[in-house]
Amino acid sequence: MSAEDVAAVGRALDGMVAGMPYVRSYHHGIDAGLKESGNADYGIVATFDNADDWRKYDTDEVHNKVRAEVIAPIVGARTVIQFSS
Repeated sequence: MSAEDVAAVGRALDGMVAGMPYVRSYHHGIDAGLKESGNADYGIVATFDNADDWRKYDTDEVHNKVRAEVIAPIVGARTVIQFSS
């Protein structure tokens, strides 16, 4: 992923989440490089108040456009997890 790709992803994610009141918190960025291998290059952590709010996020039209047009073309692998605290 180039620096331009990283910047484009960051702008797209920040713009996207600004219009999503059901997202409690949203953080994203490149790997800090603290471990020599095995880490992902980029991560996103989104927090929601409940599963319904996550479903709104997951099915949001703008989110799906960002995922398909900005992220998917540059992603080699993707790992997803949802957990409840």
